[in-house]
Amino acid sequence: MAEQREDVDGETWDDWVDDGSSTTFDCVFCASKFPAEEPLHAHLQETHDFSLRREISTRKLDTYGTIQLVNFLRWNTLDGVSADQVKQTLATEGNAAFQKDEFLKPVVADDPLLYCLDCDSSDDEDEGNPDEEQKSEKAGDDVADLIAKLQLENQELKQQMTKYSKLVRDFVVDGESSAPVEDAADNDTYYFDSYSQVGIHREMITDRVRTDGYRNAIINNPQVFKDKVVLDVGCGTGILSMFAAQAGAAKVIGIDRSEMGDVAREIVAANGFSDVITILRGKVEEIELPVDKVDIIVSEWMATVFYMNLCWTLCCSRVTSG
Repeated sequence: MAEQREDVDGETWDDWVDDGSSTTFDCVFCASKFPAEEPLHAHLQETHDFSLRREISTRKLDTYGTIQLVNFLRWNTLDGVSADQVKQTLATEGNAAFQKDEFLKPVVADDPLLYCLDCDSSDDEDEGNPDEEQKSEKAGDDVADLIAKLQLENQELKQQMTKYSKLVRDFVVDGESSAPVEDAADNDTYYFDSYSQVGIHREMITDRVRTDGYRNAIINNPQVFKDKVVLDVGCGTGILSMFAAQAGAAKVIGIDRSEMGDVAREIVAANGFSDVITILRGKVEEIELPVDKVDIIVSEWMATVFYMNLCWTLCCSRVTSG
């Protein structure tokens, strides 16, 4: 029973125990030595008012950063720098004071503190801080929610654009008129056909200054439009007609000679204004209005009143509408 167990190299179990018991932990600030890690940390706190574990945690150091910090402390102690001066340097310069390649080399050969702190760091990482984990999870959830919300809005916008494009394509294919033009020699044909294409209307509507200008002029003056009959000359997509309806007009008549008039009728219906807005296809000079007279005429005519000979059309509008 007293016989000692030997391994293949002739070493005994007692040899291993004796070797392990000789490990000492040197203080990073003075010549004190300790047989285990915990007494060292207690000494650092009580004697030097310094917590090595707290420094590692607060500074969020990984394995390399921990090694650099310990070697930085030991190097300064060997160089005769006081603990207070070292702590002041850490407070002033932060991690930059020790995160240098030169401090990756151990100051004390086989320093057991390096290995123990590395294990402590790994354990801390595994266990984690519940509060920090909750904050991280909440932040992650907030970001995920924001991304999901933006993706949903983007999808809705895509669906709206697809629906609008399909609506337009149903009436306008490759910019060509699907309805025969009765008078092929009509000099106005090219002009009206050009307004049958989606591009020119998209350009006008997305002109923020232009569209907002018309919108504000109409929406912000409900006393002018309330219970009035409005004529929208060259209504295009019907956007001014809908502004007028929103401003309180009793009835709005939109007229457009191009195929966009059919598109406007669909847009008006989709926005719930069919009971107020009536869209007619044709030229003002030739069409018969469903009312004897109108109270207000609106038109996106400012840039084309003379260039596109719209002045004559407006004059006819006044005569036609009484």
